[in-house]
Amino acid sequence: MLQRRSAHRTQLVRGRIRVTSQVQAVLHRNMLERPPVTDLFGTRSMAWLEHQTLSADERQTVGALMR
Repeated sequence: MLQRRSAHRTQLVRGRIRVTSQVQAVLHRNMLERPPVTDLFGTRSMAWLEHQTLSADERQTVGALMR
């Protein structure tokens, strides 16, 4: 049971890292700096992302990733 929990946690962490990398790739493609906060999934970072100028498809991509 402990081994399953550990494996599940590892999958969750890898998923979060993958999503973070994909959002950062969108920001990089649009020549935007990284958010001025350390937690990409925090409320301040989410507010910062909302105020960035992105094309409709990039905004949709970021929105889907953040959900």
